[in-house]
Amino acid sequence: MYKRIKKTTLRSPLRDKRDPLGARPSRDWFDWATLATAGVGAVVVVTSTVLTQRESVLSGEQAAESLKTLNRQAEASQEQSKAASEMAEVTKKQLVQLTNQINEMRLQSNALSATANAANRQLNQADIHNRISVTPVVGFDRRASSGDEEVGIYIYNHGSGPAIIQDIKIYLDGSLLPNISDLEYVDTEMFLNETPRWNSIFESYTLQPGKELSIYHTPYQNVEDISNFRKLIWDRVDVIFKYCSLYNECGYSCSFDKTRRGDNEPAYFRPCSHRKTI
Repeated sequence: MYKRIKKTTLRSPLRDKRDPLGARPSRDWFDWATLATAGVGAVVVVTSTVLTQRESVLSGEQAAESLKTLNRQAEASQEQSKAASEMAEVTKKQLVQLTNQINEMRLQSNALSATANAANRQLNQADIHNRISVTPVVGFDRRASSGDEEVGIYIYNHGSGPAIIQDIKIYLDGSLLPNISDLEYVDTEMFLNETPRWNSIFESYTLQPGKELSIYHTPYQNVEDISNFRKLIWDRVDVIFKYCSLYNECGYSCSFDKTRRGDNEPAYFRPCSHRKTI
């Protein structure tokens, strides 16, 4: 048979002990609680200290790792600085070499420039000589003397090169004649057997050095009134023409005679760059 076990409620010794007044626990209970509290506080302090030390250790390890990283970076910077210094030294040497090369090239350029200038002066002198050697000198010649077999108006070239004559214009008493052939019929009563001859230039005519071109002429024996003929070719008929050299240097020549007619030059003579007093 089973026996019923009587339940007994366990009570803390502290709960049974009352102080003499019977209302509060005894002093032993407070000592036990104080001891327990002190123990817990000690555990907390120790735990906090351990954690603090652990954090300090971790911080120290991180600081050491950071220091190693900084050292590696410093070493890398030193290597880069050394490489940069070496490169700067090489660049400096290259710059010195380049400066020397530039100075040498400058000297060579100056020498070439001097040679080119000398050659250019020689070419200019040769060109001037060539131009002078073929420069035409043109002008007018009027003949009306008894010793002349032919009388009239002539264009001459006393230069050293040919003159390309073009654009001849004839003026009679200040008016432009449509054609040079119109002179044939001017004052025909002063001639005996025939009217004067003339040369017409349609586009251009090349007058060689030492040669002349008769513009308006007739035999002396054909002129009955030589006085009026002289007045005609000297005072009434004006001629202007354009001429060019082989280098295409062009000018105008005019037959105006200042010694006979003064400074009252007709306006149509203004283009003349070469005026010959005949």
